[in-house]
Amino acid sequence: MHPLKSKIRSVLLITAVALMTCGVALPAHAQERAQKNFEKWIVACVKPNEGQNRCTLSQNFEGLNKTTNQRFFAFALSIVPDPAGGEKVQLRTPLGVKLAERVVLQFPGADPLAIEYTVCSNIGCFAEFKFQDLWKNMLAQNATAKIRYVLMNDREITIDVSLPGFSEGYAYLHEAM
Repeated sequence: MHPLKSKIRSVLLITAVALMTCGVALPAHAQERAQKNFEKWIVACVKPNEGQNRCTLSQNFEGLNKTTNQRFFAFALSIVPDPAGGEKVQLRTPLGVKLAERVVLQFPGADPLAIEYTVCSNIGCFAEFKFQDLWKNMLAQNATAKIRYVLMNDREITIDVSLPGFSEGYAYLHEAM
């Protein structure tokens, strides 16, 4: 499959799941949907009229504007199917980030991983990498991780990711597909 088509399919899948987890209704005739929570992790599945479930395991983060007291999207971390086989990690940040700064993922006691952005769409900018056993073990064995990205105004955003519930959610992800 052409790499651009693969990225577009990934963005469309994560967009559908993002809409599901935000409570946006999808047409009933288009697909069935289901969602199950594991601590702060969410397994969300869509099932087309024909075909098998397409599921993701994700955690979404919101910020709070202290001036207006309104919530806003801050970050999402998702484990999604990779059209090339296996799975990949997708990190989604808001629009208005410095793409050259990359997204940085850091586990306690480990070197940081700087991940290049691959594409931006109307719902945010995406960085992704192949999900391998090393990453599965890091997510399962740690209580937290940190995500960092930089906005266009040079403001650095750091988010603490809560990891409990990942192992159970990951196991359910594979049962549901």
